[in-house]
Amino acid sequence: MKFDPFHQIFAPPTFKDDYGIVIAKFLNAILVTLISVISLLLVYRLLTGGSLINPPEQILSVIILINIVLLIFARRGYVFQTSIVLVFAMWAAMTYQAWIADGVYDLAVVTYIIIVLMTSVLTNWRLTMLVTIMSILSVWGMSIFHVNVPPDFHVDEPMGIARDLTVVYILAFLLIYYLVSTLRASMEKSSMEFKERILTEQSMREQGERFRRIFHVSPVAISITTLKDGKLVEANNAYWKLTGLDPRTSIGRTMVDLGIWANEAERQKFVEKLTERKSLHNSAYEFLNRNGERRVTIAFYELIELGAEPTILSMFHDATEQQAIQTALQESEKKYRNFVEQSIEGIWLLAFDRPIQTSLPPEEQTMLIYKHAYIAECNDALARMYGYNSSEEIRGARLLDFEKGGEIDKVNFQATLKLVKDGYRSGSRETREVTRNGETVYFLNNAVGIVKDGFLEGVWGTQLDITALKKAEEALRRSESRARALLDAIPDMIFELKRDGTIIHFIPSAMSEPLIPPEKFIGKTIAQVLPSLADQTAFAIDRALASGQLSAFEYKLTRDGEVRTYEARITPAGPDLVLAMVRDVSLTKWAESEREKLIDELEAKNAELERFTYTVSHDLKSPLITIRGFLGFIREDAERGNLQRLNTDIQRISDATNKMQRLLNELLELSRVGRLTNKPAYIPMNVLLSDVLELLQGRIALGKIKVRIEEGLPTVYGDRQRISEVFQNLIDNAAKFMGEQPEPCIEIGVQGEMDGRPIFFVRDNGIGIAPEYKDRIFGLFDKLDSQTEGTGIGLALVKRIIEFHGGRIWVESELGKGATFLFTLPTQPIPER
Repeated sequence: MKFDPFHQIFAPPTFKDDYGIVIAKFLNAILVTLISVISLLLVYRLLTGGSLINPPEQILSVIILINIVLLIFARRGYVFQTSIVLVFAMWAAMTYQAWIADGVYDLAVVTYIIIVLMTSVLTNWRLTMLVTIMSILSVWGMSIFHVNVPPDFHVDEPMGIARDLTVVYILAFLLIYYLVSTLRASMEKSSMEFKERILTEQSMREQGERFRRIFHVSPVAISITTLKDGKLVEANNAYWKLTGLDPRTSIGRTMVDLGIWANEAERQKFVEKLTERKSLHNSAYEFLNRNGERRVTIAFYELIELGAEPTILSMFHDATEQQAIQTALQESEKKYRNFVEQSIEGIWLLAFDRPIQTSLPPEEQTMLIYKHAYIAECNDALARMYGYNSSEEIRGARLLDFEKGGEIDKVNFQATLKLVKDGYRSGSRETREVTRNGETVYFLNNAVGIVKDGFLEGVWGTQLDITALKKAEEALRRSESRARALLDAIPDMIFELKRDGTIIHFIPSAMSEPLIPPEKFIGKTIAQVLPSLADQTAFAIDRALASGQLSAFEYKLTRDGEVRTYEARITPAGPDLVLAMVRDVSLTKWAESEREKLIDELEAKNAELERFTYTVSHDLKSPLITIRGFLGFIREDAERGNLQRLNTDIQRISDATNKMQRLLNELLELSRVGRLTNKPAYIPMNVLLSDVLELLQGRIALGKIKVRIEEGLPTVYGDRQRISEVFQNLIDNAAKFMGEQPEPCIEIGVQGEMDGRPIFFVRDNGIGIAPEYKDRIFGLFDKLDSQTEGTGIGLALVKRIIEFHGGRIWVESELGKGATFLFTLPTQPIPER
């Protein structure tokens, strides 16, 4: 401890930076070394005969004093200044020593090297260069001076030279040693610091990576903004989700631009407050994010340094769901409290004289419940259900008191047994009990048991008086039965539709079914189910809702390959609801159509009958007149005995009767068409025509007529005999009206289709038919040439047969160019109407 003042004097000063400490230590070592070595040298000189009045000893004394003074100044922190004074003092002392002694031959010149090394270590390169140049100039100056003025050499003793060289070597060694040691220590320290820096940087990178991961995956919304201008530097995913901002367009923009702050003035007030307190906490507040969502957050703000720049670390805890839950809990608690106080349901707690063991059989537990249960707690609503005024009057009542006659009702026993089997947690149990006045009432119960350590200690429950509901259900059941019976009797399908055509309900009909199952159209619009009816239905719905009146329309749909007609009647059932009653009126429409057809047919038949009556009376009258006339001739011939003329007259009467017979037979045949039919079958047309030509072979051969029949004619379906008659009449007519044609020809074939049926034709090159007679030729007894044979019924018969088979017949002809009769016949059975 007694050496502390001395230690404090020679101890090096301390600095904040490592370089200052190294220089101070080095300067301190040099000064201490110089003081020690020069002091020893001075003592040695004095002991070996030297004196303080000699210049060398004086210079050494001055150097020691200067070094002591410099050491004190260096201790006070003037390292750089002390270094400069030391360097230049040493250089001046050595130069003076060399000048007064042997000049360039003096050992003092050698110390220039030591001084240059000291300068390079203690100062900068500029001073080092200056000292080096001064040393060189000093050496050359003394050399030039000694060239002009030879020095007065004096030879020192060998021991003196050895002594001075020893001092120089010691100083050089110490200087180099201190320099190398300092450099080694500095390098070792730098190496350690470099390693530590690498480890620190690696640790910082790892911490930064961990921070980055935590930063981005944190559920707390975090953002970093600059304090000065409020620019957004970084934010995590939770922040983008909370605010609804887009990171691609938000980074680098100010919080005012992003709308976080209304204006810069408000932000500056916040910045001043944060700068003063360093951290801020903001209680929950609401805001609208960019997505229009209302969010509630709790905000925390910290002032931090990021890259030597003050920044704001903002953390936002999204409390939206938490507040919503809290609000919901508060509302629920409020509702529950109001429910208990004002509930129309009876709320009760059953307690027991003693706990009931839950491991017992369910039936035994049920019996024990009825035996030991009583009402421990309840509300006024429960009391009123049993005819009491308040809960005070009913508390303590036994459970059996509410059973009629004190006997357990079977319905109630099963309801309680269900509660036991369901683990004392059961709902919607119906019970039948009696009130204070003996009136039977019905309740709907929900209950949960209080079970502890295997024993039932109580049961909480609620019940609703459903007596009126039960009565209403019974009335409704009877009403529904009547309504169901009524609906079953109605042939309509009933649809309930919204204004937009959405089908929300369907009532089927006993007589008709929808095109698709109800589950495929309930909940869908008419446009989705039947697009073709969308516009018509929408118009009817709008009309019905606007007028409040019934709106009806008809439409057609194909079902099972058959086009059916439906009638829809739309009637309003509410502001935006209508009822659509749909009925299949296909049969009605068919009946109406058939009626119209029958009426038309009847009118045509009546007209035909009139013509028939007239024609028959006319055509039958002619042979009768002939018979009557020739009967008179026969009498005359008989009286005169003219047998030859008698035979002639008898023949004419016979011809007249034959004509009348043919006429009557053809009329009878015509009446049978459509009334008496043969069994229909598939008829190969080429085979049928071969048979027909066999029957007409005499007529064809007589007229030398060439008949061409197209190969591969289609097979038709119908009455073979009647269709044969069609071709017989048409071919016979063609042969009959050939005229003077030199090469008579008849062609039979098929010419396209009409309504899916082949069009047959019978074409001749005879006299043809004038245009004005085309419609008359199919009339009854219409003969274009009265001189020709026949009755005029043939084409009428053909027309009747074709129409009976559902076909159509017409003629194409020009006078003198032949005629073509065209008609259609079915290839498949005609569906029955």
